[in-house]
Amino acid sequence: MRQESIVLTKEIISHIMGNIGFVPNKNFGKFGASTDNFIINKEITISDSNDEEVDKKQNYKIWGAKSKINNSIFRILFTNLTNDDNIIDYLLVLRVDSGPIHAMSLSFYKDEISYYFLFFDKKYKENITKKEQEEDKKLPDFIEASTYDKCMALAGIELITQLGVDWEELDGYDDLYEAITKLAEK
Repeated sequence: MRQESIVLTKEIISHIMGNIGFVPNKNFGKFGASTDNFIINKEITISDSNDEEVDKKQNYKIWGAKSKINNSIFRILFTNLTNDDNIIDYLLVLRVDSGPIHAMSLSFYKDEISYYFLFFDKKYKENITKKEQEEDKKLPDFIEASTYDKCMALAGIELITQLGVDWEELDGYDDLYEAITKLAEK
């Protein structure tokens, strides 16, 4: 990935998460879809231990919300996997109507920032041949989003923000839950 694309991807993800309300500072949980009103009844459970004898599991809350924009429904799930004062680790999945699921990660550790922007691509697995499945047992559920797709997602978030987002409780989020759970396991 070229340097320009790397910098742009980080800024796009930061901007999208910020516009939705997921900001890594004292304002977290105070506006947008990050308020406690949007915590759903499911959690993500991750094994935090590399020691096989100690199975240390950590549960993480999930926020879920939807917004109706024109004739479309914009749905999100977000989790904060932060469990250390020095590391901030956010995951966000979003979907407009039945379009592709966008998956984003943003992590801060001291002066380092890591991130990625992917599409959850379940259909990839369903559409490949059995021969291909045998050749590659570790098929990806995610594919890297193109710069064009990232910019289109940013433009969509900007439009939603300009129109004014009215967040509502989210129902029917199994597709998003599957994606965010797989993303958290990576």
